[in-house]
Order: sequence, then structure tokens, then C-alpha cells
Amino acid sequence: MLKRFQIIQGVGTFSNFRSPNMGVDLSRNTVLYANNGYGKSTIATILKSAHVTDSQKITARQTLTAQQSAIEQQIVIRVENGTIVFQNNVWSYNPAAIKPEILVFDQQYVFDNLFVEKVESEHKQSIHRIIIGHEGVQISEDLTIAKASEKSLKQTLDERKKELNGKLTRSGRRDYLTISDSEESAVIAELQEIENKLQISREKDELSGLIKFSTLPSMGWDFSEVSSAVQINLQSIHEDARVLFNEHIQSHLKKPDTAEGFIRQGLEQLVENCPFCGQSLAGADALIRTYQELFDLAHSQAIEKITGLRNTWTKWDPSADILRVKGVSDQCIVSLQKVDARLALNISNKVPTIDYDGFQQRALDVKGQIVNALSKKEVNLNQEIDLQFLIDFEKEKEELNQQINNTNSLYQNAAHSAKERLEAIDTQSVQALDSRKGQLSELKNRFSQEEKSWCAEYQQLESDLQAASSRCQELTDKLSAYSVEIFRTYQQGINKVLDDLGVGFRIENLVEQVDKRAKQPFAEFQIIINGLSVTLQEKDDCPCFQNTLSEGEKNTLSFAFFITQLRQKGDLSNTIVVFDDPLSSMDDYRRVITANIIRDLSSQTKQMIVLTHKRDFLLLLSEKLDSVQVLSLKKDNANGSSIIPFDIENERKSEHQKITEKLIKYLDEDFCEVKTIQGDIRLCLEAGLRFKYFRYLGGASTLGKVCDVLQEQNKLDADLLRDLRDLNEISSPVHHGDHDIDPLREMDRSELLPHVRKTLDVIERI
Repeated sequence: MLKRFQIIQGVGTFSNFRSPNMGVDLSRNTVLYANNGYGKSTIATILKSAHVTDSQKITARQTLTAQQSAIEQQIVIRVENGTIVFQNNVWSYNPAAIKPEILVFDQQYVFDNLFVEKVESEHKQSIHRIIIGHEGVQISEDLTIAKASEKSLKQTLDERKKELNGKLTRSGRRDYLTISDSEESAVIAELQEIENKLQISREKDELSGLIKFSTLPSMGWDFSEVSSAVQINLQSIHEDARVLFNEHIQSHLKKPDTAEGFIRQGLEQLVENCPFCGQSLAGADALIRTYQELFDLAHSQAIEKITGLRNTWTKWDPSADILRVKGVSDQCIVSLQKVDARLALNISNKVPTIDYDGFQQRALDVKGQIVNALSKKEVNLNQEIDLQFLIDFEKEKEELNQQINNTNSLYQNAAHSAKERLEAIDTQSVQALDSRKGQLSELKNRFSQEEKSWCAEYQQLESDLQAASSRCQELTDKLSAYSVEIFRTYQQGINKVLDDLGVGFRIENLVEQVDKRAKQPFAEFQIIINGLSVTLQEKDDCPCFQNTLSEGEKNTLSFAFFITQLRQKGDLSNTIVVFDDPLSSMDDYRRVITANIIRDLSSQTKQMIVLTHKRDFLLLLSEKLDSVQVLSLKKDNANGSSIIPFDIENERKSEHQKITEKLIKYLDEDFCEVKTIQGDIRLCLEAGLRFKYFRYLGGASTLGKVCDVLQEQNKLDADLLRDLRDLNEISSPVHHGDHDIDPLREMDRSELLPHVRKTLDVIERI
């Protein structure tokens, strides 16, 4: 329940209102009485805005001021257990649960719903919303939301269908949405195979060149001459000469093993004495012949041959031969690996590993051994040479050549297989592979988490759309059934209010219709006057709503709609109802019925607030409403409008009662001028006499004439008449504003008080 308007600043006529501490609290039933233009409609607008949280209603009523800057708008309303605040163009509710439900009947309600000036589709739609009430509005809003959801889902699904059609076309699968995860591995494998085939096709020329493997040359080294040379010795020399030679060199030379070369050189420089023992060679013909036989031409040729071989093998470069083979082998392996990777021949892993580096080192070692052996033989033909190293190396060479032959065979087989694979690929198959690759790529993407989510979302959209369509149909049927019943009872309720208010018209055929273009429901009805139907819209010169009903009748009809709306709502225990000048443009004789209707509703609502400028309606409400609080509005140029207490009890008093109380008060308090009380004496007496003798006074206008008339008709006893004339003499000059008053008649308060007491006594005697 609203307790107090604490602050209203910068809104309408309320430029800077701050509530006083006492006297302006609202009660369960509150009437705010004020003249038009003092801010009643502003109060109604504030309450409507607080209900719907519409700040525009407040900002549109910005206080007009001559100041350069606008007055900051602020509203603070105290409610039970909290406050409602409007500040910085925002409504806030502290706590949030206090947000009130406020229904306001005012001229804006009439304008919005009863098309006072012109019938618009918005009015009919507004009436429709009023009639179907909270439950119907909720159904209608649910239906609107459901339709919007259905439309949004359909639009989204239509967009997704276009995407899905593309996916179906690209993948070649009509069951794209439901493809099982179990297919993923097969799709990936097939895609890999096709990509390999396409790669092979793109690299066909390159692969054709790669499979032209070079033949690895074998090691053709021939060591037979070395073997023959190291077997040459002096066995062919005569044995005697050989023995004598051996004995002689054994006796005379420190190094017998090198004697042969030494002697050969000595013979070439033959002297008289023996080169070994120094003896004279005279008579040593036999020894010399022996030397000469040993070192004849054959011997020299053998030495030359060995020397030639040694020079040849010294120049031998086995590394060059081995590296050449190794280079060819490396090139072949690289080519084979490329081919193997493209064609999946699984051959490169079968190529034997040849230890070229090890064999190269072994050959260099053998070379050194050959040169060393020949060098020894060259010095001493009888030197025994062990050729086992050469025999072993020959075996290693043959093993190497066998590996080379095997490798060459493997390369030939690889070239043959690769050639067959390449020849199997043609242009048409490449096109088919490209097409299939596109399908498989789309299918592979189907197994990504993103695409799985897309498919799941698509299926969910289908399900949601189906559910939304079912929901729309359900709500449509529900609203249709509800509308038929509520429109029937609403028409009865409106006519009941119209009958109570005593108007000469009713409504009929109140039904729900739907705008086919806007798809919006609206209310349609007819006005029945004297049994004749009057349409809502103007057509030709026929009677219609606008030209048939008066402004008062139109307002009465809108009032009937509002009252029926409240009654149809049922439970009003949490609703604050506000009437802003409900009698505006309404015939005065309906005020009692209107007050009765408001009284009956007040017992059902959480709070009833009535704003009015009619004094008689105020007094009527103050009598009919329980525990009513009456407030008023005042307005000044400095602070604008303010809410102030209003003394309803004083307002109920007649002028005669007020003057009498004033005279009684004057007996105790000197609160005004003597002349004022003198004039009030005459007014008090005139009022009392007119009230009692109103049938006899006719046109008598002054107290003196009243006394004359009553004296003529013998209505007053002599003492009362005498007192009346005495009092008339005291008060008459003051009342008529006679400035030439006899000084003897001027008096002070002490002199006047007896006359005041006498006046009160006379009133009681009347």
C-alpha cells in the first residue's frame, strides 16, 4: 500500500515538493481534492508510470521553468516496508518485491480504449487486451511469444536447410545428419588412399623419372698379377751357385736378406776386389759367374715387373671406386624412398645396408699390404710373402658385389612395379578421384566436434519447431475457448454497469476478431440505442459511435469498461485502484451511483485512491468510504504544487454553522477585527431565520426586512423580535459597508462581546 508521496520534483506542476512530517499520509481509502490544473493528473501519471516502469511517462512531464537548466526529476514514494524511487530516468523498487499493481482510470484510459474522437485499430486491440484480462493477456502474450518463437525457429531452420542441402550434395549422403561415428576410420582411410592416388597422378612425370634407377657398378679389382709376382724366387738359379752365394753372403754381410740388391748394384760397378770380402777377384771366375747368373736379364725383368706392380698399386685409389658406387646407391635410395612414399611399394625398407665406409677402410688397408709385399719382393726375390690377407679381401669383394647385384635386382623390380602403378592412372580416374575426395572431405568434416554440434543443433531445431508449432496450436485453441466465454461475461458486466448508471444505451455483439493482415486480435461490438444498432465506424451519414453518443456517455461507457475489468479480474487484494476525476464529462446525477460503485470496490482492493475537483463528490465519498483520508493540493509560483492535509469535517459544515462557530470562538479568542464579528452577527441571524422560516420570507433580502415579514405574519414573539432588531442595529452598518457610522455605534471587543452572547442566545431561541 502507498503510504506517502515523500518527494516529487521536476514533474508537471510539482517543481519541488517535499512532504511535511505530518498530515499527508495516504490511507487505505484516500481522496485527493483539488482544482483542475493543480496536479491531480500528474499524480495519476506518476502512479501509472510506477506500475509499468515507464520512465517516458515521467520525462514527458518535465516541469517547465524559466531557468536555463531543467529541474532534475526525482520521485520518492514510501510504501509498506520499502520505497519506490524515480531518479536518473529510472524507476527502482527497494526491495524489488514491493513493486505495486496499480490500475488507473483517467482521461488517457478513455482516449486509449474508447476512441472518443476516432475509431482506430489500436483502440480495438486495447479493448481486446482489457476484456481478456490478466489470464487472457497471459495466454495471448504466451501465444505471441510462441508464434514469434515458431517464426524465429522456422527462419533459422530454413537457413540451416540451405546449408544442409549443400552438405548433402557435397557429401553424397542423404543420411548426413545421422552418420555413425563408426564410419570415421573407414572414411579417413579411403580419403588417404585417394589423396595418395591423386598425389601420384600429379607427380606422374616426376615419378617416371625417379624409377629410372642407375645400375650400381660392381668392384672389378684384379689381384692375380700381385699373386703371381709375389711367388717369383731364385729357384731357377743353379743350385751350386745358389749355395756358394748364400754361404758367401752369410759370411761377409751383416744383412744377408738385403744382399741380393747390394750385389746387383756392386756388379754394375765391378772393381778388382770383391765387394763383400775385399779379396782380389783374380782367380774368382766361378764366383763372378755365379753372381752374373743370379742377376742376369731374367732376374732384371722380374725385378722390373715387381717394381712396376708396386708403382701401379701405390697409385690405386679404392676410395674413389667405392664412393662412386656409394653415390649412385644413395641417389637410388632417395629416388626409391620417394617412389615408395607415393606408391606404397614397401620396397625401400628391403634395400640391403652396405657398409661402404667400412669396406673403404678395409680396401685402403689392403692397398697398404699389397704395396708393402711388393716392396719386400722387389728387394729380395726369395722373400716369402703371406697372401692370406688378399685371399680374405677377395671374398669380401665378392660379397660386396653380390650385395650390389641384389640391390640392382631390387631396383629393377621396384621400377617395374612403379611403372605398372603409374600406367594404371588415367585422366578420367583422376576426375572421379577428385570428386570422391570432395565427398570424403565433407564426410571427414562431419566427424569434427563442430560439425557434430551443428547436426545435433539442426535436429534440435526440428524438434523445437515441432514443439513450438504444437504449442501455438494449443494456445490458439485455449485462447479461442477462453475468449468466447470471457467476451460473453464481459458484455453482461458492461451492460450491468450501464444499467446501474441509468444510461440509455447498451452494447451487443461484443466479440473477438483477428486482423488478417496484422495477425492481431481485436474487439468488435455495437451500440444499441432505443433498439437500434449503431456501428463504431462512421459510414456515410448513418448514425455511429462518434456522432450518436455525447462526451458524457462515451466517458460513462469507458467507466463501465474499467469497472467490468476490475470485477472480471476477481482478486483485487493486491491491486491499487486509482480514479482520476471519474465524473469528468459525466452527468452529475450519476455521482451517487459512481460513489456506490467505488465504495463497493474499495472493500475488495488493497488501496483505493480517488482524485476529484468536485466538492459534492468529495463529500459523498467521504461519507461512503471507510476510514477515508482526504488530502488536497495547493500551488504557488515559488514551489509549484504541494500535497497538504484537508479538513473534511470543516468542509462538511454549512456557512451558518461556520459563522456560529466563529462567534463562539471569538468569545475566548481575539483573533479578528471587531467589525468582522459585527458583520458576522447579521449573517448568522439571517441564516438561522431563513433556514426555519424559508416558506414565508419570499424575496426578503436583509435582516431588517426578514424581521418585518415575520412580524407581519406574527411568527416571532415580542422579546425575540426586539432582540433581533437590536442586533440588526448593531451589525447592519458594518455589513453594508457604511463609512459614516455614528461614532456611538463604533465599539471595541469588550463592548461587542455581550452582543455576541446575545446573538448565540437568539439563535438557540429561533
